[in-house]
Amino acid sequence: MDEQNNFIQKYGKSFCVLPWLRILIDVNGQCSNCCRHSKVRMESGLPYSLTTSGLMDIWNSKAMCELRRLMVEGKAVPECNSCYEKELNGGSSRRLDANWSYEKTNGFDSIASLKIESEKSNFSLSFAPTEYHIETDNLCNLRCRMCSPRNSSRIQTDGVHRQWCSNIGQRRKTVESTACRHDDSWFKDDSLVEETLFRGGVPKIVAFSGGEPMINPRVIRIVKRLASESTSQEQNVTLVTNGTVINEELLELRHNFRLLSLCVSFDAVGNGGEYIRNGAGRDVVKENILELVNVKKNRLHVMICSTLQAYNALEFCDVLEFCDNNNLINSPNFVYAPKHCSVNALPAAVREVAAERLLEFSKKGGRSSAHAAMLANVIQSNLGKFEPADLHEFMKFTNDLDFSRGQNIKETFPELVRLIEQSGYPWIEETRYWKPGI
Repeated sequence: MDEQNNFIQKYGKSFCVLPWLRILIDVNGQCSNCCRHSKVRMESGLPYSLTTSGLMDIWNSKAMCELRRLMVEGKAVPECNSCYEKELNGGSSRRLDANWSYEKTNGFDSIASLKIESEKSNFSLSFAPTEYHIETDNLCNLRCRMCSPRNSSRIQTDGVHRQWCSNIGQRRKTVESTACRHDDSWFKDDSLVEETLFRGGVPKIVAFSGGEPMINPRVIRIVKRLASESTSQEQNVTLVTNGTVINEELLELRHNFRLLSLCVSFDAVGNGGEYIRNGAGRDVVKENILELVNVKKNRLHVMICSTLQAYNALEFCDVLEFCDNNNLINSPNFVYAPKHCSVNALPAAVREVAAERLLEFSKKGGRSSAHAAMLANVIQSNLGKFEPADLHEFMKFTNDLDFSRGQNIKETFPELVRLIEQSGYPWIEETRYWKPGI
C-alpha cells in the first residue's frame, strides 16, 4: 500500500501517460484513448472516424488536447474512475502500470519532461501514437454471456441473446447497423490500414481484439504485413484471444517480433468455463494455456485476462489459483456491462461471501494476492449498491440463455443459486425472449 501511495504521489492523482502514447480504433474506425473512454468527438458532437479524418487530426483534436491538459493539471477525468477505484482500494491500475512502464523504459524524469513539452505546444503532439489497439470485426466462435453482437458473430445470429444487447449500455443503432457487419470495417480497407499503421512509421505496439483474432484471416494478414517490416524486431504484437484455438501460423511469426503476447480470456475452471463462454468446451482453454506455457516458446508471452462477474464471483479464486500454480500473470477486471452480468446484480450477502474468499486467498501471498485483495475491497465498497430489479434481470437473462442453449445454472453453479435464495430471492423461472422452438 505504501508503494501504491508513493506511485500516486509521484505521478499525480489523475495523470496517465496513455493519451501521449496510445490510440484505440474500433470496428467503425472511431477512436478513443482507453476502453473506458467515449469516442473522440468533433466540436459538432459527432465522433471522428478514420474513414473521414486523418489519424493526426484525431490525435491532436481539441478533445484529445483537452484530455491531456486536464491530466497535466491534476484534474480528475470522470471516465478514468475505474482506475481511480482500483487505486483507492489498494490495487494497481492500468494508469499506474502505464506510467511506471514508461519511466522504466524512458528514464526517471521522462514523464516530467513529457508534461513540460506538451504544455509548450498546447498539448498538440508532433509525433504519432506508438501503441495501436485495433478492434477487428466480430468474427468469433463463441457466445460469451457478457458479450454482444459487436464482438461475436455467433451472438449476432443467436435469436435470443442478441435481443438482450439493446440493454448493455451500447447504442443499438451501432450494434445492429455497423459493428455486426463484416464488410464495412475500416480495417478491411487496405489503403486505410496502410495509411494508419505504416506511413507514419511502424508503431512499437499493436494489439488486436474483438471477435477471435486466431481465426480471423484479415488479422493474420495484417500481422504478416507487420512481420515483413524491417523494424518488426522492435515491435510487440498482442492478440486478445479466447484461447480455444492455437494458430501455429501466427505463433511462428513471433520470431519476427520483439515479442508476441497472447492475452487469454479465462473466467472459470471446469464446467463454468463452457457455461460462461459457450462453445469453449469444458477444459479446452485451460489445456491450451498449459500447452502454450509448457512449450515455453521464445518471444512468446502468455498472460490471463479474467472477468469477475455474477456467474463466477464465488469461484473466482479457482482462476487465480490456477494462474499462481502455473506462474501466469492475471490482469482481472470487473464486468460492468451488461449490468445484469455484473457482480453488483447479486444480493449483498452473496457478494460478501465472494469478498471473504478473495481476502482469504490474498493471505496466501501468491502472485495474484494483491489482485485478490483489490477485487475484495472493490466488492465490499459497493455492498450498499443493490437493486432487486437487477437481480431479476440476471435471472431472466440466465433462464433465456439456459433454455436456448441446453444449459442449467442450478447444475453448473448450484452454490450461487442456493445463496441467492437464502438471501430472500427465490429463483424465478420467468424468461423474456426465449420461447419453445427458438
